[in-house]
Amino acid sequence: MSLDTFDFSHYYTYEELTSFLKSIQEKYKNLAKLHSIGKSAEGRDIWLMEITNFKTGPGKDKSGYYIDGNLHASEVAGSMVCLYTIWYLLTRYGKDVFVTELLDTRVFYILPRVDVDGAEIFLTTPQIFYSAARFYPLSEDEWRRMEGLYPEDVDGDGCITQMRIRDANGDWKISEKDPRLLVKRGPLESGGGTYYKVYVEGLILNYQGGEVKIAPPRYGMNLNRNFPGDWVPENVQPGSGVVPASEPEVRAIIDFWLSHPNIGGLVTYHTHGGAIVRAFDNKPDSEFIEKDLILFKTIGAIGTEITGYPCVSSFEEFTRDKKKPRHGCLDSWTYISRGIPGFCVEMWDLAGRAGIGGFRERGGVNFRLEAKEEDGLKALRWLDKELGGKGFVNWHLVKHPQLGDVEIGGWDIKFTWRNPPPGRFLEDECKKVFMFPLKHASLLPLVRITNAKAVKVAHEVFKIEVTIENLGFLPTNISEQAIQVNAVKPVIAYIELNEGVSLLIGREWIEIGHLKGRFDKLLELPTPATEEGNKKKVEWIVKATQATKVKVVVYSEKGGRDAKELELE
Repeated sequence: MSLDTFDFSHYYTYEELTSFLKSIQEKYKNLAKLHSIGKSAEGRDIWLMEITNFKTGPGKDKSGYYIDGNLHASEVAGSMVCLYTIWYLLTRYGKDVFVTELLDTRVFYILPRVDVDGAEIFLTTPQIFYSAARFYPLSEDEWRRMEGLYPEDVDGDGCITQMRIRDANGDWKISEKDPRLLVKRGPLESGGGTYYKVYVEGLILNYQGGEVKIAPPRYGMNLNRNFPGDWVPENVQPGSGVVPASEPEVRAIIDFWLSHPNIGGLVTYHTHGGAIVRAFDNKPDSEFIEKDLILFKTIGAIGTEITGYPCVSSFEEFTRDKKKPRHGCLDSWTYISRGIPGFCVEMWDLAGRAGIGGFRERGGVNFRLEAKEEDGLKALRWLDKELGGKGFVNWHLVKHPQLGDVEIGGWDIKFTWRNPPPGRFLEDECKKVFMFPLKHASLLPLVRITNAKAVKVAHEVFKIEVTIENLGFLPTNISEQAIQVNAVKPVIAYIELNEGVSLLIGREWIEIGHLKGRFDKLLELPTPATEEGNKKKVEWIVKATQATKVKVVVYSEKGGRDAKELELE
């Protein structure tokens, strides 16, 4: 596998993804370590790449940033932008000043594909489903006893589209402007026309004739509803699992986070229509800690500037039914329970590309419900122009084994609506969004000893003076939520004494609280009386009976570790 350029020509299977990760880690051993953080339900390794300049210190001693993709089986573009990010960071180190400084001072934890089992089915079969390739909430035996239609490739063309059946009481009709397109039947249209019932292409469990019912989902587990924090049971949130973190992929992520308290930010990549989604999932902005809401909006605005996608509240702008909001999402858990602000980047926007309008312009999450005939025509014209008509299957007559004559056709959504088509559109989208988390990571706190000296104040007595500063944009606590839930430890400074050195005044370990960042200055009036807040001074008095050294160290969970050695003579 060549690593000189990144291959956007196709989506990587699990084997290809694994090969890429192992190959690039082998080539850049000084910058990358590949970890398996757990096993999927089917026994596949869940790969995570740790990226930093290990010569400037281990990852655990640096502020960390987490990126993942493909938390939902069908959203495979998320895994590709993660792989591209890995490639970019490793190949640009030493050539790009921004990347070099990032890897010298921060560490990235990049998990390209969370749902490794589901994505493999999505990539290697016609199946299209959301998450977790296992029977849930029904067992396989229970599901097979049910009645109803389930998705299947009936005509054997390698994709699952739609079926239409002529019915005088149908809800759909053929567009007069393009016979490929179906449009909704108007409220005053009664009789005289040709109308259709429209279903997903599939087969029917235990069909006895008559009405076509819809079967319960085979694969109803949603990994991104299984995280703790604001988890609720299945009857409230479909797909949530029997208990929080019941799924091995989710458990692996949680365990990794808990063992890496240096993580201070995250992006999780999804593919749902061109928006950057932020907290909260299930309550309005009015319930935010005001300072944290400003924090989310400030960082989100950077994402919008980079990607062109609006940053929206999950609850206020990304939830269709406010009575049924999301629960149990990854970025909710990281903020609610860990105090770490994260963003769900919903990459790829076919509607926007087709000229229908951006996320807000076309009506946000209600777009599909309120889509107009002209919207469908624009999408078809885009497919014709850019893909030579690929992405739409012309309607054709098929002998269905249970329903008789049906027509099958319509949107082939896998690499049109759901993911960017491989090639230049996948490349464009990855390059459009990947820089946002890198810029977010550059905002993390960076705690440094900016001044340290040993002053001889008497025979064999020295005063150790140390100035500690946060050079980063964000404070060392990251958010107010982190303090409220006691999820972040204060900055500490300590002194290491060699043989012959004793401590006269001061404690060996000193807790200095949290250090503000430049973000805090955005919220303050610039007055002469304003305390800096990002700087603390620490002093010790020591006795040294011989010429020697002492080492002073500062450590911040989210802001990293720094140390200086001082001569005593």
